[in-house]
Amino acid sequence: MKAIRVHAPGGPEAMQLDEIPAPKLEPGQAIVHLEASGVNFIDVYHRTGLYPSQAPFTLGSEGAGTVTAVADGVTVVRVGDRVAFSGVRGTYAELIALPIPFTDADLGVQIRATMAAADFASEAYIRIVVTRGIGDLSYDPAATPDPSVVIIVKPHVDPPPEVYRDGVNVVLVDIVRNHPSSVNPMIKSNNLMNSALAMQEAIRRGGYEAVMRNFKGELTECAVANLFVVRNGMVLTPPLTAGLLPGITREYLFEIGQQQGVDVREETLRDEDLFGAEEAFLTGTTREIVPIVRVNGRAIANGTPGPLTRTLLDAFRRSIG
Repeated sequence: MKAIRVHAPGGPEAMQLDEIPAPKLEPGQAIVHLEASGVNFIDVYHRTGLYPSQAPFTLGSEGAGTVTAVADGVTVVRVGDRVAFSGVRGTYAELIALPIPFTDADLGVQIRATMAAADFASEAYIRIVVTRGIGDLSYDPAATPDPSVVIIVKPHVDPPPEVYRDGVNVVLVDIVRNHPSSVNPMIKSNNLMNSALAMQEAIRRGGYEAVMRNFKGELTECAVANLFVVRNGMVLTPPLTAGLLPGITREYLFEIGQQQGVDVREETLRDEDLFGAEEAFLTGTTREIVPIVRVNGRAIANGTPGPLTRTLLDAFRRSIG
């Protein structure tokens, strides 16, 4: 079978199509048919030297897809399940020198046990939090050598239907996205003060979401979502190098766009690209694709959700069943 592999990390020229052996299931393994694969691990981590790794390796440390086969010992997923995953364990945790104290199998068992204890009849929201653990107050990781794990589950509540039908108003806030050399936005941690302050400003100004700029004045992302605009029929989203968290839904949208014949690409964006957009929307795991129809109270185009936004939302929902 064919796979894109990286033989010399550092640029697009390093990626090539190789023939690799077809995967063979070992006990405890599953095969996932990828429908979206993130390249942020290679594109950002290797270029900045934040996460050294040996090449070659298969492109995409994060992704989403459908389970097509499972081997003996696999109880966490079943054939037909839709899954999102990180192929390199602890990618974000490595950036803050936080060891991951469990295997994937162990985590799956604990999640199922927590879900069983919660006994939800509806779809659930699950968050796994890993902390440094119990120990003396110190910035030295050695003071807390045994990380703690917290699993939070609660009923998932969809946004109200009018959010998708009518669209939302977002606010360009004054809060600047963290500088990557300060607190890197690529690190998915509970240090959410930057996003919290941005969201508080947006709420005060009547916004559904906040849109943040980076230190160069470029658009980055929303407080808890990724940002897309439509210009000249193309769907554009800020590049990871602008300083943002690479969301799974964001990555998946590149695949959905390709399936629908819609050109989805990364591009540096500024205020005028959002104000002058033909359409705009935000994406997130719990929100799917939400149309943006106003910025700072000012209408985008005719002030209603656009056709490409609706096309991508419909295709996204069909793809996840």
